[in-house]
Order: sequence, then C-alpha cells, then structure tokens
Amino acid sequence: MKTPFFKLSGTVSILLFFLPLLLQAQVIGTVPSPVESIEQNSISNMEAFGDTLWIGPGLNRNIGNENGWLRPAGADSVTNGRGRVFSLSLAQDTVFAGLGYTFT
Repeated sequence: MKTPFFKLSGTVSILLFFLPLLLQAQVIGTVPSPVESIEQNSISNMEAFGDTLWIGPGLNRNIGNENGWLRPAGADSVTNGRGRVFSLSLAQDTVFAGLGYTFT
C-alpha cells in the first residue's frame, strides 16, 4: 500500500517534467513580423481621433487597433529625412503636425 507521500511526490514529479514544456515565457531568437511596426523604440507624442491613433516622432498611424502601423504618403521629410514630429492635432479629415529636427 502506497502512502500519501509517495502519491504526492509522483504527482509533483509529473508536474516538474511537463511544466517546462507547457510554459514558455518568450520566444528565443529572431521573430519575423508580418506587419509594419513603428520605426523607433520611443514614442514622443500621440493623438487619437475616432478609431485612429497617430504617434510621433515618426508620424505613424493605426486605424481600428489593427495589426500594423501606416505612414502617410508624401511625408518624406519625416519618413526618409531627419525630421521628427514634436506635436500633433487632429480634426475630422486633417492632421496638423509640428515638425522639427536637431543639428548634429
């Protein structure tokens, strides 16, 4: 006849064996992203209007919390140059962005 200690130790042994297989906190290595992401690790400002969120300094927007961030066409001084967005103001069909850059 088994004692309760042996039953408990058997259960603990099974849990300790399978627990690392069930729990993975992070993926190791590079993870290819199927979506466009923001280009910097920091966000200096954000403004929302309806279901659209605009962020700076890269002038990116996300519509309806979808996967991916979009950049407006024709904003080459921000997307390709050294310009950055320092302030945002939104209206129904208009985005006002205060742009600037620093001398280096």
